Amino acid sequence: VAAVAAAAPSSVLTASAETSPLAPSTAAESAATESAAAESAATESVAAESAATENAATESVATDATLGAGGPPLAATATTAVGANRSAHVVITNFRDDTYWGTFGIGSPLQIFRVLFDTGSANLFVPSNRCDSPSCRGKNTYDYAQSSTYRPAGDYFFLGYGSGNVSGYLSTDTASFLAPGFDAKGVTFGEALYMSDELAEVPFDGICGMGFKAEAEDDVVPPFVAVAAQQRLNPVFSLYMAPLVGPYLRDEGVSQLVLGGVDDGLYYSSIRYHPTSEPGFWKLGFSKLVVGGRDIYTARAQALVDSGASFIVGPANEVHAVTEAIFDYVGRDVINCNQLNVMPNITFTIGSVPYTLRPNQYVVYQQDECVLGFQASVEAGEWILGTVFLRAFYSVYDMSGATPRIGLAPAFAEPYSSPHRTVVIIIGVAVGVLVVIGALALIYYRYKRVSREPATEERDTLIINGGMSPRRTPSRVTGNPRRG
Repeated sequence: VAAVAAAAPSSVLTASAETSPLAPSTAAESAATESAAAESAATESVAAESAATENAATESVATDATLGAGGPPLAATATTAVGANRSAHVVITNFRDDTYWGTFGIGSPLQIFRVLFDTGSANLFVPSNRCDSPSCRGKNTYDYAQSSTYRPAGDYFFLGYGSGNVSGYLSTDTASFLAPGFDAKGVTFGEALYMSDELAEVPFDGICGMGFKAEAEDDVVPPFVAVAAQQRLNPVFSLYMAPLVGPYLRDEGVSQLVLGGVDDGLYYSSIRYHPTSEPGFWKLGFSKLVVGGRDIYTARAQALVDSGASFIVGPANEVHAVTEAIFDYVGRDVINCNQLNVMPNITFTIGSVPYTLRPNQYVVYQQDECVLGFQASVEAGEWILGTVFLRAFYSVYDMSGATPRIGLAPAFAEPYSSPHRTVVIIIGVAVGVLVVIGALALIYYRYKRVSREPATEERDTLIINGGMSPRRTPSRVTGNPRRG
């Protein structure tokens, strides 16, 4: 579930680059690669200094306005504004309220992949067209021979995730978030020659880590860090992870990764920022977990904010206490989808700010049944806030300051820019116009009726003169109306 990088076994690390089909073919190519890497590092350093200077001038403003904002057209990607404040929106797909993936490009011309944008890791990998694992079948694969900007890095890599592991060789190429001005040259990524069986059923081809360089395996530069440095962007991105809706749990295609800033149409109230609790990771410190009115956890703990994890993961004892507290409300140890109205709220306190999940937010619908969106872990004191949490809160990831920070705000159940909301607004306006027209027509009708009716004195005169006949009444003798 949680994407956590694992170290390669020593026996694996001894693999020779010369024996690899992806190894450098000439010394000149290797030298060119090192030169490109040095140039990229220099560019990153300059951009980092620029970002730090800009952040120092705006750090006192704890709102999203300084990061750039804008509403997205409903396309795969869209860009707004210009210069350092420009942003791009990448539409991501909700797969069964379990996994969110979007599209990403590598190479020249671009080869398109479905990737999971993962805040819990920092490496990029996609399957190679030379991968012969069953898990690679049916996926989009990278063909280095089709890219004019490909350069072999030559090193072997191994990445371990909660959902499986991959291995292969590192390669260097142009990488793109598929929006103008959101690409980078010389990005090092994993070209997977092996993917474990657990990855056969996932709906994406690879993983794009959105973490820090310090977290990355093999000392590579994460794709977004490279893009922000080379394009001189605000090193900020944000995630809106919409739930499935309707009786058939549809994905309306409104979940979004916003690069370079935030989007005001995706949240309400204000964004509350919290400094990360561990350098090099998107982690937050929290101090309390409450179910209903019962304190479940009051010790200081860290939580990894992880878009690659499906559930909220915590130590086994605390997760067991959460489930027991919920079962006390429903009177059984099975969650019934019709009992959400009697289940308690769950509140995490981060810093001094409470973040509350309602039952319909922490209960996940899976194959016609409801399950709690919590999962036990063997790690003591470590929590993971996965997509169950992130569906409820719009999250902002800001790398611009000396201490990175995460912003959270209540997410709209549906963004203002979605087509469904637009249709609802149009229908509402139309109904309002019809009501006004109907009211005006009724007033007009009554006015015309009154203006045509004779005055009281005139009506009485007509009755006296026989101008108006009295109403005839039925005979009470026969019970039939009088004839003639």
